Formats: sequence, C-alpha cells, structure tokens
Amino acid sequence: MRETIRKNLTVDLDENEVALCAKELARITTQQAELEEEKKAVTSGYKEKLDRCIMDARVLARKISTRKDLREVECAWRYDYQAMVAELYRLDTYELVESRRLTQDEVQMKLDDPADDEWIAEAEAQDALAEKLAEARAKR
Repeated sequence: MRETIRKNLTVDLDENEVALCAKELARITTQQAELEEEKKAVTSGYKEKLDRCIMDARVLARKISTRKDLREVECAWRYDYQAMVAELYRLDTYELVESRRLTQDEVQMKLDDPADDEWIAEAEAQDALAEKLAEARAKR
C-alpha cells in the first residue's frame, strides 16, 4: 500500500497566475498607502488633543504654584493735577497699578475748560475714587 502525503513545494507560475499576483499586489499596495494615510490622520488628531491637554495642565499647574491668574480687571485713572501725575487703580482692590506723568494733552484739557460739565463729572468720580482708595488703605 502506497502512502501519499501533501507537502508545500516550489511550483512555476504560468502567465495568468503571475498576472493575478500582480493585480493583487497593486490592490494591497494601494490599501497599505490608504491605511498609512488614515493612521497619520488619526495620530495627528491625537497629537493635537494630547498637546492641548499638556498645555492646559501646565497652565493649571502654574496657577496652583503661583496662586495667581491673569484676568481682565476693571481699572480707573485718577488725575492729580497738582502733582502732575496720572495713577491707574484696580477697582476690585483699589491697588495702584500704574503711575505716570500727565501728558501734555491731559494738562491742556484741564486748562482749556475747567468748567466743562464732563470735567466736573470726572472730578466728582475722581473724588469718589479717592475716598475708596483712602478706605482701602485704612483697612490695610
């Protein structure tokens, strides 16, 4: 009795089989390129998301370590024409933010029309601010 087995061995391909392999290789190569592009798009999206998380974490860590944050705060200028100084105060804490010499235009405005209604309202607002500043300084 003869025993037969099956074994993988090298076989010569005919022209049709070579053409089928070439067609399959072209399809697979195209699919590979598409998958690599898709991977890049997905990876890029995740990189952007990760970078955003890292940036947000750094901002929060800085806020925690410094116990400070940069925010828009309402401020008001106080003009001292005797000292020729303009001072900018925070209206939440009444702390001095900035101090500078009056500009030529600011000095001239007062000289041009000291009785102007707008100037009177500004002066009253300045007096109110001065009172608030004095109260804030007294609390310290």
